Amino acid sequence: MNGKNLRDVAIVGRGTIDGAGARWWAGRGSPPQTPGYVLPRPTMIVLTGCRNVRVQDVTLQNSPLTHLAPTACEDVLVSNVTVKAPSGAANTDAIDPIGCKNVLITRCRMDVGDDNISIKSNGAIPGRAFASEDITVTDCVFLHGHGLSIGAATVGGVRNVTVRNCTFEDTENGIRIKSRRAEAARWRTFASVISP
Repeated sequence: MNGKNLRDVAIVGRGTIDGAGARWWAGRGSPPQTPGYVLPRPTMIVLTGCRNVRVQDVTLQNSPLTHLAPTACEDVLVSNVTVKAPSGAANTDAIDPIGCKNVLITRCRMDVGDDNISIKSNGAIPGRAFASEDITVTDCVFLHGHGLSIGAATVGGVRNVTVRNCTFEDTENGIRIKSRRAEAARWRTFASVISP
């Protein structure tokens, strides 16, 4: 499901969106005839360049790849969302805000096979000093997965991230910053904006 340059987007309700990822996960390995090949897989929901986005009270499960990826969006609310995938399902991130501004992720429950949340900035966003900024994660439950990550893509910069009142249970990490060595100069900025 994709949307681009939309306003007032709402995905709400008590329903379930199931990506039937098992058929994709089985083919993720490298076929013997093509060394290094990985079967490309789709992301369940990608919203690009959108404003006033609300995803609420829905269950997202079994995406072939990432479940929810708001990209270059502003004013995003993800509330009371459950995201589920088997712990062994590779690259099934729950929520990946990429180059987004003014994001609130609250009261979500995430049990997946990769990053529960991954805040990324793949490149510069016109008019912004930092591609990803003003992101708050609060009152969430992190189960199987890699925890909350900043990166690996951080080339556009990340600023003002707050994580508060969250529970991490059976995650591989709590909060981690993963970035290329060349971007290490920005780590102080990341570390200074994560609150307990």
